[in-house]
Amino acid sequence: MKTPEQTHILLISNDEITRQSITTLLQNNHYQIHAIEKDQPILEQFIQQLPDLVLLDILPSKENDITICNHIKSTQKTAHIPIILLMTDDENSAFIQTEINLNADDFVVKPIKSWELLARLQKQLASTMPYRLLQQINHDRKALLHLLCHDLSTPLSAIVSLLSVNLSYDMFMRMQHVLFTAAQNGLQLIDNVREIRELQEREVHLSAVSVKEAIKTAMFLQQANLNQKKITLDLQVDEHLYVMVENFSFTKQVINYILNNAIKFSYPNTQIVIQAYSLNDYIVALNIHDYGMGMSEKLCQHLFDLSKTTTRAGTAGEVGAGCALPLVARLINAYGGTVHIQSQVNTQQDKNGGTTVSLQLVKAV
Repeated sequence: MKTPEQTHILLISNDEITRQSITTLLQNNHYQIHAIEKDQPILEQFIQQLPDLVLLDILPSKENDITICNHIKSTQKTAHIPIILLMTDDENSAFIQTEINLNADDFVVKPIKSWELLARLQKQLASTMPYRLLQQINHDRKALLHLLCHDLSTPLSAIVSLLSVNLSYDMFMRMQHVLFTAAQNGLQLIDNVREIRELQEREVHLSAVSVKEAIKTAMFLQQANLNQKKITLDLQVDEHLYVMVENFSFTKQVINYILNNAIKFSYPNTQIVIQAYSLNDYIVALNIHDYGMGMSEKLCQHLFDLSKTTTRAGTAGEVGAGCALPLVARLINAYGGTVHIQSQVNTQQDKNGGTTVSLQLVKAV
């Protein structure tokens, strides 16, 4: 299921106050929203981008409003998109409700109550969940195939190139590490792709897991990499914090992969800070911050997208296996949590630069 951050709402209204107030409300609840006027030429373009839900501010006297609604529902590509009408409570309500029965999915009467709009929005999004899940699965399958074809070519090409050269025994022994790393990255990529594929079908069994113990296990797995770059860890984690996650995948994949990335993009002789604390009675925040090379805002936006290539070399030339962060995002989503990344390009080892990966997880009571 999509998180609010991944849910795109299209608001169509000619009233500036309505556009501003609803945009603020939905953004405060972490939804992605585009607010446009009805007569704008780009209206059709936004509809064809397949928003997850449409809010249509409707006036009974305007036939164009009904035309927009009919157009969305009569087009095969967009017919599944829920439409919530924003309407006035006047003598024309009966007319509007007749149209709702035929085309729109729900309505909210003005003046709009925030809680009511959010409740109806969530209800409509939940009703289309099976369709959206199927779309996401189909998208991921195509992206995984592309990823395998694209990212596997790098380690395989390295192996073939080295083996095609007539190397002496001494040279072969010196290149053994390169061959091993290339093969290991290829196998890790296949494992990650397999896990993403299986995650679409298997049940995720949650249990109470100690945050500190999970981090300590990941630290043990990454100790050689930490030592090689002389990176220290500042662990600020409450001993008694437990979260509802899947033990193996949370420890060996989520925390391990995030920490591995933090080390990979950190400069030697720097520090990685790991903080975990209770946000409230229900949510635990876990932040992993490095003072490494950072990344652009554009790259941050694509890190969890399987269809985008985001692989980069680390500060010591390390090459990643690929699709680790898309797997992390899908696992966190399966736990009922969220993940965000903030980063600032940092070429001078500035203490204000680097990357922070922020998780919010359900607290085990």
